[in-house]
Formats: sequence, structure tokens, C-alpha cells
Amino acid sequence: MNSQEISAGLIRLLRQSPISREEVTEDVLDLVRAGEEGLALELICAWIHEDELEITSDYFNSLETMGDELGLEVAVRNLSGLVSDSGGQVGIND
Repeated sequence: MNSQEISAGLIRLLRQSPISREEVTEDVLDLVRAGEEGLALELICAWIHEDELEITSDYFNSLETMGDELGLEVAVRNLSGLVSDSGGQVGIND
């Protein structure tokens, strides 16, 4: 993936995420705009983990793909215990 594809993918992951805090959303977008894609993904993962937000297996797989691309597999792997396809919150901007 090139930088534009990574940035677009991160924005898509953010919009599909269960993160509802506006300040976190803005922080992630600021990092993407600054070309700090790795930090943006780490922040998404950190807030999902910190708030113990449920995610779907499809969303987790998308995070894994991005984590592989950015060399951040460990940050994503920590979220595996939050995967649930039993009707948890899917995303705020689907």
C-alpha cells in the first residue's frame, strides 16, 4: 500500500471503530494528516483496548491487515479478546 492508501484505510478504520470520543477521533485524524500513520493506528488500538470496546471479527481482520502493513502486529493482537460478533457496537459513522 502507498501512503495515500494507508491514510484512507486508517480514516476508514477510525470511522468504523466503536470509538465515540470526539477528542480521540480528532487526535487520530491529526496524526494521519501529519503522516504519522503508525501512531494513528496505535492510538486507535490503545483506545479500543483501554475502553474495552467490543469489535467485530471483520473489523479486527481489517486492523490486522493495517497492522501488518505498518509493522504493528502486536498493537492489534492485543485486541483479540475484544472480538465479538454478537451484536456489539459496529461503528459510529457506518
